[in-house]
Amino acid sequence: MFNELRLYQDDKFDVINSSISTLIEQNKEIQISVYFMSEQYDTLVHKLNSIEKEKQQYKSQIKSLESKIDVLEKGLGSTTVEIRNTQILEQENKQRLTTTIKNICSAVDSNPLLQDLEVRDVFGTKTNTIMVDFTTTTRKENFISKYREFNKLKRTKKEPQLNTQIINIPGPSKTIFISESLTKKYRRIHYLARQLFKDRKLVATWMFFGKVYAKKEEGNPPIQIKEESDIHLLFL
Repeated sequence: MFNELRLYQDDKFDVINSSISTLIEQNKEIQISVYFMSEQYDTLVHKLNSIEKEKQQYKSQIKSLESKIDVLEKGLGSTTVEIRNTQILEQENKQRLTTTIKNICSAVDSNPLLQDLEVRDVFGTKTNTIMVDFTTTTRKENFISKYREFNKLKRTKKEPQLNTQIINIPGPSKTIFISESLTKKYRRIHYLARQLFKDRKLVATWMFFGKVYAKKEEGNPPIQIKEESDIHLLFL
């Protein structure tokens, strides 16, 4: 009977040892799998970090290119002015548009009177905007300054500001808006600033010599908005 018990115990030990050996082998396989997966994870993380680094480099390059394009556009538009809300005829020509610009100069007292040779190019767009490119920045700045002075005086006197009736354009009177030609970048910034002004989140926004400025509250100093991200800084 003792021998039978011993044999039974030996069999049990053999089964246990076999199970332990199996578990050890399985554990080794699991360790190998975990190690392999860990290597794969590290490789994936490295690739993701490389992709993120490349992405940041591309962003930096794109921003640099956008800045260069903006500088080029500023140079090309340094003598250009936009005159909006005028009446553009279907068969418009340079001479007639130049006459309209001369009439504006006379109305706002821009001296000396504009000469044809001071207009490098002028054309009308489908949105009733006259694009005029003067030959010098001095003439362009004088034109805009006199327009602003004229409107400021009219506001003080509570009289109508520059409009189509003042420069003898037939039809209902429409206010004329004159501004510097903005680059694509600053046109976008100015649009966003105007939307905030319409939503009453800004008390004022304006352009001055190709730059966009804004005021969040009365009494606050004006802030120049150089990038779209600067708009969000106004509300921090």
